[in-house]
Amino acid sequence: METLDRYLEIKKEMSEYFSLENGFFFAFTKDDFVKGQKELQKIGWVTPADKLISIGSGGFTVRRAFDKMEAFMSECDKKIAAECNAQEVYDYQYNNFESDYAADGDLQAMRTVLQHFGNDKLSEIKRGQCAYYSIDEIINNKTE
Repeated sequence: METLDRYLEIKKEMSEYFSLENGFFFAFTKDDFVKGQKELQKIGWVTPADKLISIGSGGFTVRRAFDKMEAFMSECDKKIAAECNAQEVYDYQYNNFESDYAADGDLQAMRTVLQHFGNDKLSEIKRGQCAYYSIDEIINNKTE
């Protein structure tokens, strides 16, 4: 597991990106939403005229912050591809997603490898016992 620590560091950076300082807040009530919007205004991310967009899971931001986040995540994906081992990422995610018990087997672990490493690496992965979908089905999103 030579590169797993680096993978986990990058994933932590990715999850920590969703902060006020980067133009994001999370709200689960109207009061939370108003408070988050005011916080973003206070630090200069939004003006009262800016439209907020939902990123799902209670998260909100403005378009320019969302665009910066996409660029940041893309750079993180490149780091993972360059600095991490696809098999180690698969093995970690196989266990993380509890693929032995999941109804879709190792689908989420394979999708993670696909996201970070691309199509070519999928065929190199030594898959766990719960490989319900073929590589072609995963690549072509024929898993529903």
